[in-house]
Amino acid sequence: MKTFKTLFNKTLPFALLMVLIFVCINVDAQCAMCKAQAITSLQENDSDASGLNMAILYLFLTPYAILGIIGFAWYRNRKTQKD
Repeated sequence: MKTFKTLFNKTLPFALLMVLIFVCINVDAQCAMCKAQAITSLQENDSDASGLNMAILYLFLTPYAILGIIGFAWYRNRKTQKD
């Protein structure tokens, strides 16, 4: 019974990771109105499109910044526990 639990505990996270990596779902990147507004703004050399692009970059980078802060805090905590 113990070997089954050990195998299950090692296999399940790997299987879930593989499912998340290899299962692709087609989704629209943005709503139709945002897309139309961005295309029109770019054709007219308007600054709205650059603002929309900056908003997309901001939304894209925020989760990575949060994960970086959590990772750094975890690393620092582990380092102080070892000393």
